[in-house]
Amino acid sequence: MLSEPALTNIGIVLPEPGFFEGVRSLCDATGTLLILDETHTFSAGPGGATRRWGLAPDALTIGKSLGGAWPVAPSGWSEDLARRVSVASAKGADIVDVGGVGGTLAGTP
Repeated sequence: MLSEPALTNIGIVLPEPGFFEGVRSLCDATGTLLILDETHTFSAGPGGATRRWGLAPDALTIGKSLGGAWPVAPSGWSEDLARRVSVASAKGADIVDVGGVGGTLAGTP
């Protein structure tokens, strides 16, 4: 599940109370990863909206807010996700990003 903590391309649209608790619960019940895009909401303060609202994603990205529009995409992973990726890598899984679709974070003009 990929989401922003708050919608930001149509103004600021905050989630309803309990929304992310429900999303986290559904992700846990189905084995689905929860990934938050904090590219815009990271400006909510240290730790972004994720820390401020006590969210618990498996991964998050904060892209352009750190790179000043340069093509960087820093991310953070939960300990569980890091362990899972490490185990998959040790078993020879191909986890290399081969998307190459371009965009504002991919260094295309």
